[in-house]
Amino acid sequence: VREKVCADQLNSFTNLEQCLDYCIGSCPRNLPLYINPSSQQPQLCSKGEAHGCPLGYECMQSSPFARVCCRQSPRCPSGESSPFSHGSDSALRCSPDRDTCPRGYSCQQATNLEHICCSRPLQCPPGLVALREKTVPRVCTVGVPGTCPPDHLCLRGVGDPMANGAASLCCKPEETCAASNLLGSPQRCTPGDGRCPSGTRCLASASSLSKNAVDIIFECCLSTVIVTCPDGTPPLRRTRNHAIVRCSSSSLSSCPSTFTCDQLSDDSLGCCAIPQEECIEAYSVKGQAVKCRGNADCPKGSCTRSSDGKNYCCLEKVQLIYDAIN
Repeated sequence: VREKVCADQLNSFTNLEQCLDYCIGSCPRNLPLYINPSSQQPQLCSKGEAHGCPLGYECMQSSPFARVCCRQSPRCPSGESSPFSHGSDSALRCSPDRDTCPRGYSCQQATNLEHICCSRPLQCPPGLVALREKTVPRVCTVGVPGTCPPDHLCLRGVGDPMANGAASLCCKPEETCAASNLLGSPQRCTPGDGRCPSGTRCLASASSLSKNAVDIIFECCLSTVIVTCPDGTPPLRRTRNHAIVRCSSSSLSSCPSTFTCDQLSDDSLGCCAIPQEECIEAYSVKGQAVKCRGNADCPKGSCTRSSDGKNYCCLEKVQLIYDAIN
């Protein structure tokens, strides 16, 4: 038995169904469960794995020991963004290769890997980050004291208003402007007012940082556009010319094994680092690891990129438990 957490449960099951129900479980809210056509077992997956579930499914916690692929309606990747619909509950599907979304919407990859038309998420002006409470940005009212903590400013956001009509967020400086990047004649500004000259951004002056946000001075700062991954980390760049490595969300091989294709802050696609989970054991036949092109090729486990750049069927922890008790 490879997993200690289930060791005391090995003699508690009267049949296979009880074992599967305890170790694998079922989708939350009675959502439809995806059954792997090769193994005829629930498709196991890992949180953050880009290709763990088929199109239209999300990786969800089904038991204390496992995650499975569950059928889910598409949702915009950002909680502040809303999908476009034709007066119904269904989102408008789109193609990432063509601009087919209505004005004010862009084609984005939904949480279930489908592509739908989503509004631009409401964000703080460049150089500032929103205060988030339970993953949701804190809204405020400009000019009303006390709606934001002392180290945050209430500013009109960039993007479309949220579903409740809110358009202003509590924002805190994330980037500062060094003295060497200031204009010859320093020009003060207000984040989001759009009054800085072309080629500059309104950033907090490094010399004016304070725990009291109202005391911070913002000035037009010479800088280049900084493109980041959704989690704020820089995308993979080529060593030779520092250009961003571009990719396709439909291809497993367009990024190195430790990266996944994701939408960058400028709405383009690039390779972003993903947390690497150890492959405990590959599924093998006659001592040879089974290669794959997708999860459907794996009788057991999921199709995972290896350090040699090839794809193999990798057994999940819960699969090892299942094998150990049979």
